[in-house]
Amino acid sequence: MSLLYLCLHPGQFKAYGQHQLLKKFNARSYYEDNDGLISNNIFASAQSSNGEMWFGTQKGISTFDGIRWNTIEGSENLPFHYTSMLLALPGDSMLQMSYTPNKNLGLRLFHNKNLIELANLPEHFGTVNQYGLNAAALKTGRQLEIAVQADEHIWIGRTSEKEWQKYKLPEDINTRNITKLVYYQSTLLILTTKGLYSFHPATRHYSLLWPAQLKDREILAATTSPDGSKLYLLGNDWLGEWNDEGFRFLSQKLYPEKPLYLPTNFYNIVATRAGLIILQHNNSLILYHTANGSIQPFRLADSYTSSVPTAIIEDTEENLWFSTMRGVAMVNNLSFATVAKVAGLADSEISTVLPLDSATILLGSNIGVNILRNGNWLKEAQGKPTYSTNNYRIMDARTINGQTLIAGNSQGLGVLAQDYEVKWHKLPGNLWATTVSYWNGQLLIGTDAGKVLSFRDGKFQDFIDTHQSLYIRKIFIDQENRLFLLTPKGLFHVDGSTAIPIEAENLHYNSLFCFVQWKGRTLFGTSHGVCELKNNRIVPVPAIAVNRPVYAMLQDKNGRLWMGTDKGVYILDNNKLKNYNRHNGLIGQEINRSALVEMQDGSIWIGSDRGLSVFDPALYKEPSIVPLLCLETVKSNEKQLSQQSGYTVDYNQNTLEFIFKPITFYLPEALQYRYRLEGLEKEWTYSKNYLQNSVRFTSLPPGQYTFSIQASVQNGSWSPVTSSSAVIIAPPFYTRWWFIALLILGVGFVGFTIHSFIFYKSNETRLKAAIKTKKSQIKQSESKFKAIWETMDTGVVLTTRNASIVMANPSFCRMFHKPEEELIGNDIAALLDHARFSRAFIEDWYQNPRVLRFEVEVKVAGAPLYLLVTFSFLNKLTPKEPLLVIGLKDVSDQKEAEMKNMRLNELLIRQNRDLVKKELELATFNSELLERQKELQEALHILEERNFELDQFVYKTSHDLRAPIASAIGLLNIMKMEGNPEGWPRYVDMIMRSLQKQDNFIKAMLNFSKTARAIEKPELINFEALIAQCLLDLQYLPGLDQISRRISITDPRGSFYSDKMKINIILSNILSNCIKYRDSGKATSRVDITVETSEQQAHIIISDNGIGINQDYLQNIFDMFYRATERSDGSGLGLYIVKQTLERLGGKIEATSELGKGSCFTITLPNMKADQEAVLVLSPESIIPINGWDSSNR
Repeated sequence: MSLLYLCLHPGQFKAYGQHQLLKKFNARSYYEDNDGLISNNIFASAQSSNGEMWFGTQKGISTFDGIRWNTIEGSENLPFHYTSMLLALPGDSMLQMSYTPNKNLGLRLFHNKNLIELANLPEHFGTVNQYGLNAAALKTGRQLEIAVQADEHIWIGRTSEKEWQKYKLPEDINTRNITKLVYYQSTLLILTTKGLYSFHPATRHYSLLWPAQLKDREILAATTSPDGSKLYLLGNDWLGEWNDEGFRFLSQKLYPEKPLYLPTNFYNIVATRAGLIILQHNNSLILYHTANGSIQPFRLADSYTSSVPTAIIEDTEENLWFSTMRGVAMVNNLSFATVAKVAGLADSEISTVLPLDSATILLGSNIGVNILRNGNWLKEAQGKPTYSTNNYRIMDARTINGQTLIAGNSQGLGVLAQDYEVKWHKLPGNLWATTVSYWNGQLLIGTDAGKVLSFRDGKFQDFIDTHQSLYIRKIFIDQENRLFLLTPKGLFHVDGSTAIPIEAENLHYNSLFCFVQWKGRTLFGTSHGVCELKNNRIVPVPAIAVNRPVYAMLQDKNGRLWMGTDKGVYILDNNKLKNYNRHNGLIGQEINRSALVEMQDGSIWIGSDRGLSVFDPALYKEPSIVPLLCLETVKSNEKQLSQQSGYTVDYNQNTLEFIFKPITFYLPEALQYRYRLEGLEKEWTYSKNYLQNSVRFTSLPPGQYTFSIQASVQNGSWSPVTSSSAVIIAPPFYTRWWFIALLILGVGFVGFTIHSFIFYKSNETRLKAAIKTKKSQIKQSESKFKAIWETMDTGVVLTTRNASIVMANPSFCRMFHKPEEELIGNDIAALLDHARFSRAFIEDWYQNPRVLRFEVEVKVAGAPLYLLVTFSFLNKLTPKEPLLVIGLKDVSDQKEAEMKNMRLNELLIRQNRDLVKKELELATFNSELLERQKELQEALHILEERNFELDQFVYKTSHDLRAPIASAIGLLNIMKMEGNPEGWPRYVDMIMRSLQKQDNFIKAMLNFSKTARAIEKPELINFEALIAQCLLDLQYLPGLDQISRRISITDPRGSFYSDKMKINIILSNILSNCIKYRDSGKATSRVDITVETSEQQAHIIISDNGIGINQDYLQNIFDMFYRATERSDGSGLGLYIVKQTLERLGGKIEATSELGKGSCFTITLPNMKADQEAVLVLSPESIIPINGWDSSNR
């Protein structure tokens, strides 16, 4: 029995809900002996009061806190079997009940995981039921009551009583028929195959409670609702509910058809907090929803869960635990069911989901199309070679105008027929079909090579080609009916035949997978989250913080936004973002872009890389997980602290470690902590290491500390603060106040004594050293002063207030040729005959002492002497008044050098002035030379151009002159050879035309010569007469009489002057071209001439409707010998002569033309009279003649 019966017969349950398949729920986790479970054979399970899960196995008891497994010491030899029980008690206690090998009752109590053997059982307890242990327990506050059936008695033991009480069963109850004992609202119920009895120990009365509806029905198991108000009964093929209002059937037929299975003794029934009843009936698992009365069979995904559960329980986080003989599975979410390959899909991956009607669904996979109808497979895709799996992948499907169209990669475009067969249409050019859409009456197919094709009547046509290697993932039509292409290289707006790229704020937003209209906004799934189209730009949506690839998007009926990513689905509901992945029941991680669909019943079908998941909104409940957290141990320097001895440690035991245990099962990998040590820090420290179970603090200073910690799961609510008792690190004795006071006094006295002695000796030593140093400094100063005094070249003399010399240095003595002895006492004015050395000046200086510097010229021994004099004062040698210090420096040599320098400077200035003048003359000459050189270069350039033109002219002229002559000679030779005079007139006409063509060419040459050499002769121009004359001269041209002429002349003043001959040449050449190149195929040929004159210029426009000129040739038509058409028999000089002539007159010409429509020439000519008047205004001096040109150059 490796598979459940329901898995083998899914069709029997097709009546249960729309598209009902066998529901399979992915286990959040599955644990075996390799994970830490002591044995895979589990017989009983329970959740303790501290939150841990307990599992009674063949080899003992294992506990699990969501992260770590442990084995209860001493439980290895405990007897466990199918009817063994584990009952959680308050205070982290657990009661284990089972029968012993001799069929007696075994009771064991575990407190804080320590085994306590209960010894108050009666000596003659009796033999328990040979088919299993029938026992029940009731907790009421701290009171525990246990009921056990043994032999023909019910034994009841209470924690408040020392002795067990024995009550005999009534005779109408056969012990072999007892199936279970259950407590309901403090009443003991006895479930049998013949009736339901209640027992009241106080009255020793058994009451038959069997309702009339259950006559002849067997009851197998029972459970109470989480709040204890209801009792749910499980029968052989029915489910019932009993409450204060009585009994009612919830279902009288669990199986639509008679089940073909082998009955077993395994029955489990659990009522959950979410209003669900989980039934294990023989080999079947059934889910009953109390809110809507629906019954759904299910199984757990993967083969290891096909083993029959021995126990089913719900923990405090509303996770379901299925214990089996192969391990234990935990399911944390029933809202996501799974349809995988083993349940009927031909391939695990689902790439496309499309509801065809209320009962039929198309499922696309890597190998083709599957059709599901009412839970049965109408069409299953056949397997393909693994190397070509992607070739046959169904990329997209749409129902358009009642027709289902499928994009099937290399298969092309598929059309689903009424018999659900697919007719494939291969795309041209080996293109692959990637998506389908409908726009403006056209069926559009996106491809893998940047093309969008349209499809009609079985044929493909190009709709648009982006000319890029683009894989078109989706085609999007916005609310304004604009067409967009979603590609890995950006969003493109289709405008006509052009695909215009839409700018993205970031390169990551260029890779687009999907789109959705959500709350009036256009959102796109990209490789870096959700973006929107805003102001013709792709920008992120900060409010939707999904920073990963978004492959599919959907807005459900409740306005929630679904986003399929590479990490499951994200749901934005009331601005709250939630993520569901394989840990929450999804079968796959990566959601495909065409496989996120909401059905009519509100279920969401999700195709992923590993299969199909179905979200049932009726089973959805937002989890609110707050992990349990307990502080287990406090250690100081690796030594465990005890509450009895208190948490006070010595100062050198200042390393504290706090060991804690988190308990959560919903998503332990998302567990995070925050903690702090109060007394050391105020802010929380955060940790995302879910395996962490201790925090260590080292080198703590003395003080009082309290450790606090909280835990949360997946950014949910934080658990209540768990805090330790205060830990006191006592300060060392040397930090106590009395020790510090004594130490300060003793150290102070000793310090004062030592300091006094040291201070005295130190002062004595410093004084002696200072005296010695000062003496040495004085001696050094005296030596330095003497050396400076005797060697300085400046004469220095010290005088008193009355100008008497007190002291003089050797330089002063040498300056005046007297020894110091003769100078001392003398008056300074006697030596220096100058007003500034007089007593009056010195007295004035003493009134206002200051530093003076000045130069004087004196005579010493009859010779002139220039001196630099400095007055300063010295007030430290005499106590009464300062001395005047006079410094005298002989600067006679410097004065003489300065005079020489002045004379040399004057000479240099004169020479420099002459040099500058020469440089200016040279610069002027160089400038003139450069101008002459430039003129010569320009003349040389003009000459080269003329030589080139002359070469071309000679070449073309010789050719065009010779051609008619050669033609005439050839015709004459023909005439000569024929010898028949009757045929000569035809040849004469041909010779005449050749000679006439030569004459026209010679005339053009003469016109060119005239215009090139003639000097302009301004004269009054009468445009009307001039144009009439030109047309008269051209009347010999064939076709002139077939051309209509419109002439418009606006000459208000009649005072336009120019060269009449040159204007005639210009007009004749242009008009002749209009005549020669008229379009004979048109009904009417015309020439329009417009002339407008003013004081400054004349504006002439000549247009026709002739054959026109190719746009590529317009830029060359004014070149010499250029012919713009093969029809031309002219010389190729006409327009060249026109442009050259206009340039001589100072005018210009512009041409526009369109092939087949005609040409237009616009001419602008300056009024030569206006130019002459402007010249006459200038003064005669301002007119500069042009060298080499005068009237003789004609």
